[in-house]
Amino acid sequence: MNNSQNIKIKHSGIKYKNWIDWRHIPDDKFKNSILTHNHPNGSGLSLADIKLFVYMQLREVRAVTANGTVYSMKNIGINSKKRLDLIKTIKNQEKFVDNIYGNVDASFKDALVFKLIFKEMAESIEYVKYI
Repeated sequence: MNNSQNIKIKHSGIKYKNWIDWRHIPDDKFKNSILTHNHPNGSGLSLADIKLFVYMQLREVRAVTANGTVYSMKNIGINSKKRLDLIKTIKNQEKFVDNIYGNVDASFKDALVFKLIFKEMAESIEYVKYI
């Protein structure tokens, strides 16, 4: 990330060792930015990535794996109304999945919500995997 605005980045290690906590940074600091980060476990974009992308109004979010694969999601049509609809849908789907699957592993629930949200936003994004 180009940190030209001198954004303080906190390393919190809550979910993963060296996990970065972005919650203290106002969303408007990221508006129309391109956020590149790593996914050392080799996975594609996650529900957390979609949430950052939508909530912070990113132009693009990228994840780079340990072997150099890059996953990219670009905004090609999420306007203000669509963004608010997506935020509402994300919250509703998370509640729905949590109610249905309760104590099931969080990564399973996140993957399910990811699929539901991804389908909802598919026409407004460009998702590419570079090998």
